[in-house]
This record gives sequence, C-alpha cells and structure tokens, in this order.
Amino acid sequence: MNAKHHFSLKKKTMIVMILTFAVTGIISILLFYTATHEIMRSEYMTHCTDLANTVAHSVDTDQVKAVKNEVMDIYRSLDPSERIDTDHDDDPDYEDYLSRYSHVEDMEEYRRLRQTLRNIQNVNHVECLYIIYPDLETHKIIYLVDGAYEDIWHPGTLEELYDTDFRKEGDIESGFGLLMSESDDYESIATTAMPIRDESDRIVAYAGLDYSMKELISSRTKYILIAVLLFILLSAVAAYIVIRLVDKFIVKPINTLSEASIGFYTDEDEAEEKEKDSGNEDHKSVGHRFSDLEIHTGDEIEALANSMAKMEDDINRHIEVLMSTRNELHDTREYAQQMAKSAFRDPLTGIRNKRAYDAGIAELSDEIQSSGGRFGIAVIDLNNLKAINDQYGHEAGNEAIIQLSGIICEVFRHSPVFRYGGDEFAVILQKHDLDHVEELNERFHSEMDALRNSSDKAPWLRYTAAIGYAIFDPAADDGAESVFERADKAMYIDKTHDRVL
Repeated sequence: MNAKHHFSLKKKTMIVMILTFAVTGIISILLFYTATHEIMRSEYMTHCTDLANTVAHSVDTDQVKAVKNEVMDIYRSLDPSERIDTDHDDDPDYEDYLSRYSHVEDMEEYRRLRQTLRNIQNVNHVECLYIIYPDLETHKIIYLVDGAYEDIWHPGTLEELYDTDFRKEGDIESGFGLLMSESDDYESIATTAMPIRDESDRIVAYAGLDYSMKELISSRTKYILIAVLLFILLSAVAAYIVIRLVDKFIVKPINTLSEASIGFYTDEDEAEEKEKDSGNEDHKSVGHRFSDLEIHTGDEIEALANSMAKMEDDINRHIEVLMSTRNELHDTREYAQQMAKSAFRDPLTGIRNKRAYDAGIAELSDEIQSSGGRFGIAVIDLNNLKAINDQYGHEAGNEAIIQLSGIICEVFRHSPVFRYGGDEFAVILQKHDLDHVEELNERFHSEMDALRNSSDKAPWLRYTAAIGYAIFDPAADDGAESVFERADKAMYIDKTHDRVL
C-alpha cells in the first residue's frame, strides 16, 4: 500500500528551491541592473563630456560672443519681474518676454552657430546641441542658441541655476555635470555642458547637449533578459540535480518508513473488506490506533510511536475543546445577531430610532387598554432639509439633523425622543414634560428663533423646525396613533406660521 501525500517532501523541497532561486535571481538582477547603470553612467559621462568639449572647440567664439552680448544686453535691461523662466511658461506674458529676443534669431552669427550645431548633431546622432550661459548673479541659465529641429528653446529662454548643476559644486570652471533621466518627460536622455573659451582662456558660454539613451537602455534591457534566461536555465539544471539527490537520500528512505508505519493502523471496515476479498475469514487483521501500538524497540522508532500516540490523544482532546468552543461561539453569534436585530438606536444622532418608537407606541397601546394612559405626543419636522442638502451637501444636512436632535433632547429632557424619519422626530410626552408642554412648546420656538437669528453659525445650522403636539384624550382618541395624527396636523399648521423660513 502506497502512502498518498497531498503535499510531499519533494514538493516542499521544490518550493523552497524555487523561492531560494527566485530571491537570489531578483537580488542578482538588481545588482546586475545597478552595475550596468553605473557602467552606463560612467561611459556616457566620458562620451558626453568629450562630445561637449568637441562642440565647445568647434564653434566660433566671436560668433558666440556676438549672440551672447545681444542676449545679455536685453536680459540685463529687463526688470527682474519681467524675466520669466520655463517653469512659468503658462504665464500670459511669457510669449511677450521671448519676443524681446526674437531679432537675435535673425543675426548672421546666430544662424551660423545653429547650423554648426546641427551639423554636429547629424553626425553624432544626439538629440540636440545648444549654447547656454549661466548667470551667477541671478542664478539663471540663459539659452543663446538651440540646434534642435523641433521644440526649439529660443534665445532668452531661462532655467533655474543651482550650484549642484556644475561638475564640481559651485565651480563654474568645471562645466555642467552629467544628468541622466529615464522618465517619459525627458525621453531617456543624458545631459551635460562644457565651457566655451576664447583665446584668453576665458569662459564665454557653455556648449550643452542632450544625448538619447534609448538605444543603450534597449541594449541593457536585452542583456538583462539574456541574463535572466541564463539564470533560469542554470537554476532549472541545479534544481533537477538537487531534487534527484533529495529523492534518493531523503524522500525514498522516509517513504519506506511511512509504508512500514501504515501497517500499524488500518481502518476496521477496510480490514474486514480485505479479509472478505482474500477469503480468509480466520485472519484477524484488526486496525490499530497509534495508542494501540506495541513498539518496544528502545530507539528512535519507539520514541516516535509514543509521541504519535500522545499526539493522537492530544488532538482528540483539542477537537473536543474546539467543538465545545465552536458551539459556544455559535450561541454567542446568535445572541449578537439578536442584539443587532433589537438595536433601538439611530446611528446618526444616537437617540432612539423608529423601531424604538414603534415599541414605545405598542407599550402605550397596552397601557391604554389596561389603565387608560396619560401621555402626549409631540412631532417635530426640520424645515427645508432638501434645500440644505442641495445647496450645502448631505454632510451639512446631517449636521443640522444632529444639532436639532440635541435641542429637542434638551427641551424635552424628561421624555423619550425618537427619530422616526429623515428629518422627523417624535417625543412621547410624560410626567413633567406633559404637565408643562405649553411652556416647552414656547421654549422650543424660542430656541428656533435664536437659531435662525444666530450670526456665529454656519448657514445650514440657521434653520427652523415646526412642532405640533397632542394630549391623549380617552373620549376622542382610540389609541396612540390618533394622538400622533393630531400632533402631526398641529405640526403642519405650525409650518404655515411666520416662524418658518
């Protein structure tokens, strides 16, 4: 008889190996990615710096000076408030600002410089070349010439200048450091700029470039995919070898021990079926539980059998405890459900809800039947709740309802208050409140008048509410419902008075 394992040791070993290889692979890929990124950065820094230096030595410094002087004369003639950088290109005055430099593009020097930049661009396949000047006084980068064919940054275009932009922080002589971006906004480019010097070795401006990294990123992605495939292949080979070794030296010996242990326990029904099938009625192959085993080998097998017997006994006891606990939980859940069904509180205001009101009316009906009853009912309705919700939102409407419920509870503090509708409240008047209902009615109206005329509250909290009440009359009322109806009519009459907004 072979043992069936739902989750064998071999499967567990495979899962552990897969997880190990996966974690190792992810770490390796991250390290590989980081290494290639650093190598790429180093190589591109050298390449871009050399190319920027080439551009800086290729342009005519006299032409650069002519364009620079024209642009800077305009720039310095402007009031600082008139200078608008690209971060504010949505400013309605931005186009007017750039138009002040528009004649620069008609200069012969500008056209020659732009053509020189474009010739170098075409040969070196860069995104664009440009000439800029960093003004340390205003901390702005000012564009002089842009060799791009599209999205040209015109003379006078400004960007913010930071000390960290230079290769050596704050050192204008060092040139601009390499900035690498792989975002959609910058379309994966490397950017740098090197100084353009005249015959006296003075810095005139800077030759900058935007170099596309798309091809390199594509190659790096390809190499990473190749590395991933190789890692998967090597992992599969290693996994196969390890699984074979585990199967030979661990799984098979354990399976042999498991098959031997199956003989220690056989279900009695299963044993009887086997006896009938074999035709051997005299053979008594009775099933055994772990506690029935008689193993006295004096070694680890005996210890294992004893521990299994103890485990079986513990499991049975735990099952009994769990079953008892489950029954208790079932009873508790039913009780909680009953409590939930009998909840009498309104979740918004915290006062009694319509269910509680119905229960209170039922009690009054019983009281009327037994002793005649002495009570009254007041009905309150918040005016213009829909207008509040439409104009200020339902949260404002809820705030008004909560405030009104507090006022009602304060006025009729000796009687139960109910919210039986969206903006409708009811009070079962009794004892002190019943005896002073006229005074409380006037007090409620005074509260509403004060609320309406309040200047320190939000508009949606300066509302009014109508109120009506009726006292149970055994001669006129056949039950609490008729008292409610009379109170409701009185409330609607109150709505027509000049107290209503």
